[in-house]
Amino acid sequence: MADDLRLADPAASYAVLAGVPHYEHLDDLPAVANNVAALAATLSDRGVWGLTPDRIEIVEPEKVGSRFTWAVKEAAEKATDTLLVYYAGHGTPEHGTRELYLGLPGQVQGYVETALRYKWVADKLNSTRNTVRHIVVIIDSCYSGLGTIGYMSAGETLAQVVDGEFRDIKGHAVLTSSAANKLSKAPVGAPYTAFTGELLSVLESGIADGPALLNVETLHREIVRRLPDQLPDLGARGSTNVVCFARNTAYIPPPAETPSRPAEGRTPAPQAPATVPALPPRMPVLVRAELEQMPRVKGFHLVRPGYAESRPVTKARQMHLLSGREELIGVWQWKRSVFDSKSLVFTNQGIRVSDGGVSFQLSYADFHRCTFEYRQFAVPGVEFDTIDKTYLSVWGPDVHWSSPPITNGYDIRHLAAALNAIRKTATGEQ
Repeated sequence: MADDLRLADPAASYAVLAGVPHYEHLDDLPAVANNVAALAATLSDRGVWGLTPDRIEIVEPEKVGSRFTWAVKEAAEKATDTLLVYYAGHGTPEHGTRELYLGLPGQVQGYVETALRYKWVADKLNSTRNTVRHIVVIIDSCYSGLGTIGYMSAGETLAQVVDGEFRDIKGHAVLTSSAANKLSKAPVGAPYTAFTGELLSVLESGIADGPALLNVETLHREIVRRLPDQLPDLGARGSTNVVCFARNTAYIPPPAETPSRPAEGRTPAPQAPATVPALPPRMPVLVRAELEQMPRVKGFHLVRPGYAESRPVTKARQMHLLSGREELIGVWQWKRSVFDSKSLVFTNQGIRVSDGGVSFQLSYADFHRCTFEYRQFAVPGVEFDTIDKTYLSVWGPDVHWSSPPITNGYDIRHLAAALNAIRKTATGEQ
């Protein structure tokens, strides 16, 4: 995959930057003004990316409410390679809908209608009129992790019409300064907010011993290492790991190696080619056995040959559009409605996920490149106590997905354990 890395073409890319440092009814965030100015300068640095000033639009703070969404729309329709969208300021969650609202100068505490609904920005990014191939959204605000939920992409139908033909968006990522239930820090007197300060540091100084180009996943992991308390989040779909909008300024190319002459009369020993672990021939049987011994998980349904299918299984079969050669083994459904079925399914070939606007499939043959884990966090503000919630995370070269938070943490733990056990079976690990 490293061979596929490339720097986004600055001559075919755009950036839209916005920040709101001053508020009439909320605390000011003076560092935000520095965030925007410094990020624009860094993106235009030829040693980092090299965007020309005419391809970077900075939306004035007082015009964010009226101009930001349309600036995003216009840039998405002009860019043919990569669009970077950045917002810094206050972030407000709407309780009950788990939607993110971006702060505006006149915002009033407790009235989300006085802020900018992030969904409106996301809708412009997902428009079929766009010509942009790759989208990177960076949100530096409290509760910004909500921006990774629901509005990242339009799932399997995510495509663009260009010159009368459909063109898939290859990568769409949302990088946020904090988790969905976390505050983002803006230290008093600091020149930048905590998250953007670290982002600028990585872009300007690079990552020692890192790759030549910085993709979104590399940036995310480095910033998480530096800001573990804020839990910066990343939601992605498509091949965001092969698109980079920055060079690693700390990269030192390895010295060129001089090929050594083989000893007289000897033939160099042949090098064995790198191989992908071969799947056991009985892989579907082993997957079923692993799922059968998994402790009970709420919403999980094991398909038993010879028995009538449950409704969730039938619904999942319809929603995932399984091929004729795919045998359904199990279904984990965390939400069901008349029009939508959000679920993760196990088949004889791999797993599939359908999560509203996000859907993907992952072959068991690719499990060796993936990690499966559950994470836990506490939701404050409950009348008597906090509620511990967990979510399942799937990391891979072409996918980064997290399930919605689930109250019963044991369910997610058992499911993550089963996926990792299947991974060991697929890779032959002990």
